[in-house]
Amino acid sequence: MSLYWNNKLLKRLSNSTKRKFKCRVITEIGRFYFYFEEDKNSEQPTLSGRLIFFPENK
Repeated sequence: MSLYWNNKLLKRLSNSTKRKFKCRVITEIGRFYFYFEEDKNSEQPTLSGRLIFFPENK
């Protein structure tokens, strides 16, 4: 996937979620993006997460 489409996807995800925490990890095998969202509206506060992986092109 090209850098252009990676940026488009990340921009769309940032507009569609109300996340509280964001972390990016770059390794030899690719890039990992972790997004965590806290939901305080329900009776039991919950923390949900999303992981996106972009493999390294060789």
